[in-house]
Amino acid sequence: MGIYFRVLLHFTDFHSRTNRQEFWAFILIQALIFVPLLGLDMLSGFFNQEVHLGLLSGLFVGLTCLPTWAITTRRLHDTNRSGWWQLLPLVPIVGTLLLIYFCCERSTEGDNAYGPHPSRAEATWSRYDHLPPIRPRQVRQRGSLHDSQLSNAA
Repeated sequence: MGIYFRVLLHFTDFHSRTNRQEFWAFILIQALIFVPLLGLDMLSGFFNQEVHLGLLSGLFVGLTCLPTWAITTRRLHDTNRSGWWQLLPLVPIVGTLLLIYFCCERSTEGDNAYGPHPSRAEATWSRYDHLPPIRPRQVRQRGSLHDSQLSNAA
């Protein structure tokens, strides 16, 4: 589940790369959540035949579409392709099969136009790296001298 939440947190990262393991783990967890929600929609009568979604499954798809697009873009970047290849499923059957094939391909070795290899980028993947580290506040005891008082005393 850690991979899943990490992908959700990085829903705005359309620039780097991701490996096959992270991509397919996310897709598997998406399916394991979506299918029961779809079943609940069918049992509760919220399923709409025209759009093939229900209330719960539709909300889930709506809330996770941006992270799904982001990780698919990063997966395509890992194979040295543009994220625009996600539009392939607009070509019936062949486009979907080709996109699945691209997502199953091995990573390009070393750095490519979209960044370093995902195994080397793991250490710097956090989008919060630019922020200073959080340091615990030092609690001063009552009656202690402040820094300004200490410099005046010297």
